[in-house]
Amino acid sequence: MLRSPHNALLKQARALLDRRGRERSGCFLVEGQRALQTVLEAGAAVQTVLHEPAADAAVLTLAASCGARLVPLEAGLLAGIVQTVTPGPLAAIVRSPAQSTPAALPDRLLVLAEVRDPGNVGTLLRTADAAGAGLVLAGGCADPLSPKVVRASAGAVVRVPWWCAKAPDVVDWLQRDGRAVLVLAAGGPSLYGAALPPTLALVVGNEGHGAGPEWAVWPTRCLPMAAGAESLNAAVAGSLALYELVRQHGLPAGSDGD
Repeated sequence: MLRSPHNALLKQARALLDRRGRERSGCFLVEGQRALQTVLEAGAAVQTVLHEPAADAAVLTLAASCGARLVPLEAGLLAGIVQTVTPGPLAAIVRSPAQSTPAALPDRLLVLAEVRDPGNVGTLLRTADAAGAGLVLAGGCADPLSPKVVRASAGAVVRVPWWCAKAPDVVDWLQRDGRAVLVLAAGGPSLYGAALPPTLALVVGNEGHGAGPEWAVWPTRCLPMAAGAESLNAAVAGSLALYELVRQHGLPAGSDGD
């Protein structure tokens, strides 16, 4: 059992809090039992599971059966690694998944335009997973493999096909691809009055200033709000819009949903 916070393995895990550390090692950090179970069941390459005495035995058994190394820790050591105020009893070092190529992205897409809040990016990853959609991160979005995003996504970051690129590159690809694009905006026609095509990219902009001028080549739709309401949270807006697409067309073929 590890008892020192200065152990080399704990330092390796702590380095994954930083984007440069993740890029150097090719790994990311998964915090919490639910997220770890998701990434294990998705077939991700879990290398090491650091666990305190309170960790769930079933999750540890699953991790061991998938080839992960289990390393017991003294209670309280994870508080020096993870970023949560009240950390759970385990964290895992996982091989980073490969990005999707644009050609391999599904017909249903959420495109995030400079969505910088990790909680919003993680929540939209989780929604995309539930709705059978892919995710495109355009411009300065939060890193999808940062611990806060992974935690908010409940591990869905390893299940959802995603692609990060500069905004002009995403715009260029969408134009060449020829799929329909709708940009969520604060005003304009309601999304609920539109017959949405099944092959669609929904663009969710930055909460502070919305989508940038490069997205003005496509029509905008809004979510209706009561008078005086300023705006919807980006994750809420993107989730509602994506589920309007599900309402109109159902889940993609091959989904387990009803």
